[in-house]
Amino acid sequence: MPLPMNWIKVPGYRHILPPELTSEDLTFAKYDKIHEYYLFVKLVWLIRTQALPNDLRIEVRESTPADVCRTLQNAVKLGAMDTGWADEYFTISEEVSVRMSGFPKEFLIRQRRLQSLISNPPNPHTESVPQSKPTKKLAGFHFLRLPDAVRQRIYRFILVRKSDIQVGDFDFGVEPRGFFRRTEYSLYDSKERRQRRTTYTVRLGKFEPPINFNVMLLNKTICAEAQKIFYGENRFAFLGTAESALSFFHDRASRLDTLRKISMRYSCSTKSFKGCYNATCPIPLPSMTSAPAWRRIFNLFVHTSIGLEDFHLVLDDSFWHQLPEIKGAEAIFNKPRLCEPSYNLSNDRNFLQHVARLGGVNIRLTIDGEGGRRERVVFRRDLEQRLQQHGFKRPYLADDTKPECTCRKKRLFECCIWDKQGKMRRG
Repeated sequence: MPLPMNWIKVPGYRHILPPELTSEDLTFAKYDKIHEYYLFVKLVWLIRTQALPNDLRIEVRESTPADVCRTLQNAVKLGAMDTGWADEYFTISEEVSVRMSGFPKEFLIRQRRLQSLISNPPNPHTESVPQSKPTKKLAGFHFLRLPDAVRQRIYRFILVRKSDIQVGDFDFGVEPRGFFRRTEYSLYDSKERRQRRTTYTVRLGKFEPPINFNVMLLNKTICAEAQKIFYGENRFAFLGTAESALSFFHDRASRLDTLRKISMRYSCSTKSFKGCYNATCPIPLPSMTSAPAWRRIFNLFVHTSIGLEDFHLVLDDSFWHQLPEIKGAEAIFNKPRLCEPSYNLSNDRNFLQHVARLGGVNIRLTIDGEGGRRERVVFRRDLEQRLQQHGFKRPYLADDTKPECTCRKKRLFECCIWDKQGKMRRG
């Protein structure tokens, strides 16, 4: 007996279905997968929606996942005037379809029927609504009673993205919008020739749906589980100044032990500082990275980041201009004050030696501007191996004590993360 072709394939985002479905567009899906699709659409929509009326929200919450679309159809038949929630529902169903590489065939019929009702709503005073048999409504379930694997899949669907979560600097005078208080720091403004205060910005890459953090507001248990997935499975790319990264870590001190994948850019450029003027513009290359802030970042990693597994160091193309001629990876690795201002007379480690302090971490290196030149490719590869060899010899110093901010201060240079040793104080 042939299996029913009850699943429509979706190869990618914004996929347009053909007028007539063929056997290449259809496949067989088990009942568990179809039920999982309806469940994800219902849960994500109830978490994200802002336009759903309270009475309709209650009906949707009490409906079975497969009957949500039928509940919405009944609401339109009964004369629902504001149907702005339908766009949210269709958008989320499309997003789930992309994530699951398809959707049930019966859902397409229900979706088109709902769109037809919204386009040509019936008049409840002139048209009688047929009385359907009352469906048995299931009582609401406790989210924490779901299996751990199911909850983690829901967290990943809501909070994890393929592209990096980028952290940079706001330009001077730009005030970020949001309720979360951010640590501020001072940078030199070459135009006004004085120190000015700014803070960091966090954004996603292009063509990524925004992350909705409302799930973390439900209760402490769900918040702890969701934060572990968010900070542990996303990659954080710090593309701005070292002060912006340090401020980001200070505001999230209790989550430093869950970070697993980090990418940081070290700037060797002598250009003036230029930040982001809004929350969507590209993050520009910052001015030369501050050695004291860089040192404190890696003191923090070495002593508190017990979950760090992968570190990606990115150098801009001005790194090649700092080297009059390539003398070998060993000589560059041991060069004092590498890519630091000439007035810095400290005998501390250079920035590469600080990166090599990460014991037991997979260290990767990228240098912009290689241009296919073989000598630069070989040099970059040798330098990466030198960092990895030094890191494997380093002792593992991070302990299981959870870091915690105890100062509650807003300015970076006054807070607990900016002490003499650069270690986060313990709570």
